[in-house]
Amino acid sequence: MIAFLGWSNPIVSLLALAYSWYVALRKGLELWGRKRKSEKELAKDKEDLAKNHHHYHCQLNPEAFLRLKNENFKKERLEKEKIKIDSMRN
Repeated sequence: MIAFLGWSNPIVSLLALAYSWYVALRKGLELWGRKRKSEKELAKDKEDLAKNHHHYHCQLNPEAFLRLKNENFKKERLEKEKIKIDSMRN
């Protein structure tokens, strides 16, 4: 649709060209290290790094990961039961 409008309407083609230049400039500044990342981008990068780190170690030792997962499920179940028992006592 944009290609058709770009051929038929010079305003749309100019807007598309300007937007593509903007995207290319922004990406170039990121690659060259001129654009600083925002706090949100830094937090997302940090979270992605942690996820990749955990995933890597879970693949290295799947048996230990399964034990940990089962321990977490058991712990959650016991906490829920304790909360339910405490609410029944009150």
